Amino acid sequence: MRKSNIISKVCAVSMAMVVAVTLMPGKLTAASYKGSNIVSNNIHDNSYMTTSKVSNSYMCVNPDGTLSRIENFGDIILNERYNSKFKLVSQSMLPFELTKFGGFYSGANYNYLVFGQDNPEHNNAKEIVRVVKYDKNWNRVGVISVTNCNTSVPFYLSNTSFAEYGAYLYIRCGHQTYDGKQGSMTIEVRTDTNTVEAVSCYPTTSAFGAVENSGASYIDANNGVVTVAEKSLTAPAALLMTRYIGGPGANTFKAGAYSYSALGASDKLTSSIPEFTLGGYATNGTYGFAVGNSQPMDGTSASKDIVVVRTNKSTFNKQASSVYYLTGFAHGDAMTVDTPYLVKVNDNVFAIIWEQKYGYSDTLKTYYTFIDGSGNRISDNMSIDGCLSDCQPVVYGGNIVWYTTNGANCTLYAIPIKATSTPVYTATKPNSPATTGYAPVFDFNYYCNRYPDIRVLYGNDEGAALNHFINVGMAEGRQGCADFDVTVYAKNYPDLVAAYGGNYKAYYMHYLTAGFAEGRNGRTLNK
Repeated sequence: MRKSNIISKVCAVSMAMVVAVTLMPGKLTAASYKGSNIVSNNIHDNSYMTTSKVSNSYMCVNPDGTLSRIENFGDIILNERYNSKFKLVSQSMLPFELTKFGGFYSGANYNYLVFGQDNPEHNNAKEIVRVVKYDKNWNRVGVISVTNCNTSVPFYLSNTSFAEYGAYLYIRCGHQTYDGKQGSMTIEVRTDTNTVEAVSCYPTTSAFGAVENSGASYIDANNGVVTVAEKSLTAPAALLMTRYIGGPGANTFKAGAYSYSALGASDKLTSSIPEFTLGGYATNGTYGFAVGNSQPMDGTSASKDIVVVRTNKSTFNKQASSVYYLTGFAHGDAMTVDTPYLVKVNDNVFAIIWEQKYGYSDTLKTYYTFIDGSGNRISDNMSIDGCLSDCQPVVYGGNIVWYTTNGANCTLYAIPIKATSTPVYTATKPNSPATTGYAPVFDFNYYCNRYPDIRVLYGNDEGAALNHFINVGMAEGRQGCADFDVTVYAKNYPDLVAAYGGNYKAYYMHYLTAGFAEGRNGRTLNK
């Protein structure tokens, strides 16, 4: 719920009621303050089933090292500033300039608020979208007006995404066209001259790389290469990843000036495209990464799992794309995930953050992991108590930060960036079990059939499954083949129990280094 007409309430906030917080490495850091009488509720607003929406909640890092909360309240924009200890130090308000809120973006040199208004009369001269430019001290320094964009309703049934390259700002959003269709629209503006350079506003993949019936869309302009990841509901019903040929100022969105990679049911990404939700997209110099959730096509789970799609930016086609999962829930497991976030820390570290829960229950549990610039996972899946909102997490110092609101209470979360340079799980196939010495205790097909989550996580990648067995499965006491059961091995040999106790991996290593050669029995109980 959002409460309008809050100007007097913002001015009346008592700073004495703010709670300061000290960051604690390795643990959830949460701060809350009460008494501001500013009421909103954005908990779980990141999640959607079919179509996403414009976010009302944002955070950004200011040049002076403070952190700002920017939130839309329907008639004003709230701007709160926090110091490095998460103590609230100031509050101010920014005015609405048109009737609809379209989003906020913190650029390298300027901050931007986007507004819009409906155009039921289909007037090409009417201002449909307004980009308001502020300096970093929130002084209004310019405005960019968008007209003649085949739009009757701006920001319609989709989120708004921003990207920046030099003086060029890109805005990707949903809109309703004059003929009543919903689709994606892309606006390219020059921020040094406050002019519109190009607008893609026709919802067909064959004309300008826009998408009709767009459920969610994210744009990126890293290194001047403009790419988009989109949840397309029709024609084609797939995750659509588009690379625009050319670059800033090169009439990027002209007909035919793009290539795309479409991954749908035939690529075992999702059984039904409404069951897939896209949560984020970012790139480095080599790859584009899209993250979402989906029910796996191979029937190994009825639950949604976190899925990563990696596409090579140089070729940008389906053959250059790979799909892999970061969670794996077997049939009968009531665990499921909500729409995840993707946070780019740098070109070689990306964080993926999601809520995980049993069925429809609200467990208030948030999970996160890190991947490197090639898509390899460089941390285990970790969790904290707390939840997500429609606030895209941001990098702040050595942490990733976001906030939630619940009535008049605002909670700030920070998780430490904990990523190693060595992959925990790798997308590249290592040596086979036969050449690494694990053949006596590991058989790929047996392991996948016994533990369906392995098939979900790693598909037909035998090397990745072996990595899991070595790094995780042995310690958990999982059985890697029909000829060796670690619990049977322990029961058969009391001398090993005295030496190793409950350390399952130690039993495995003993069998591989000594027990197998000695003819010890790990298959059936000794009589």
